[in-house]
Amino acid sequence: MSHRRQLLEDNPKPRVRPTWSLLTDGPGKLKVVLEPLGLVQSELGWFELAARGSYRPQKSNGPEEITPADTEPSPTPVVSPAAEPLEPVLKPEGPPRVAIYHTHTSEDYIPTAGVSHTYGQEAGIVVVGRELAKVLEEKHGISCLHNTTVHDAPVYREAYLRSNETVAKLLKDNPQLEVILDIHRDAPTKDAAKSRDMTTTTINGQKVARIYIVVGTDRLGLSHPNWGENHAFAKELQCHLETSYPGLSRGIKIDTARFNQHLHPHLILIEIGGDQNTLDEAKKAAVYLADVLAAWFRNQE
Repeated sequence: MSHRRQLLEDNPKPRVRPTWSLLTDGPGKLKVVLEPLGLVQSELGWFELAARGSYRPQKSNGPEEITPADTEPSPTPVVSPAAEPLEPVLKPEGPPRVAIYHTHTSEDYIPTAGVSHTYGQEAGIVVVGRELAKVLEEKHGISCLHNTTVHDAPVYREAYLRSNETVAKLLKDNPQLEVILDIHRDAPTKDAAKSRDMTTTTINGQKVARIYIVVGTDRLGLSHPNWGENHAFAKELQCHLETSYPGLSRGIKIDTARFNQHLHPHLILIEIGGDQNTLDEAKKAAVYLADVLAAWFRNQE
């Protein structure tokens, strides 16, 4: 998605324009190539795209490679160290604590899929959501729900109306949910090279898609009086991201649309990479995001 305006709800047109952001940087049988426009245009086509910032992420070169000094060969055979044991697969106990869904279920990663949106079969963003849920459960023991309901077809602009219904049902059936994540992928600019540069970093020597948190407000006139709670949650995650994986986060964007976040104080929209990232890069980011979410849960105990 890009930094999207909420179409969904009752107002066909917004009354105000986006105002500010923090750290802005700024189809399978049937496949349709949609121009990667960015959050505002893809969700509110009549909006004029807000001016993009000039922030460009600094890239990490990864860990320094240390080459041992030349030595005489050992007269005895070198025995390879035993492989490290795999982490045990945990079995979450209790009801789900996290729900993951996708308002824009068709979003995909062009280098992998060849198109920006995939219809009629599973798109890349759904694969990323599944990876996030899998790591939360099997690595961290946090029970998850991953909802794959298609919301952005047949009518794309009604996506948020449909996802509103999905979230409401999730909460009705699972009132104990502590965190709800609407997982998207961004499309910050039409310039492919620039877009990739904005949404890619290096962690542990590997290319990884960057994460962008979007918080909705009541500035379009739709009721969302407690959006500050969503913002506070976003800031806590941002802090964990910066502490654990510097450079992984692109920051927090405060938007005028509410993105259904009025339904739960810990419901936020997260962009995992952009349309120019590979699916593998986005899945790597999902693993790191799961680690950060697990750290947040530990702090709540």
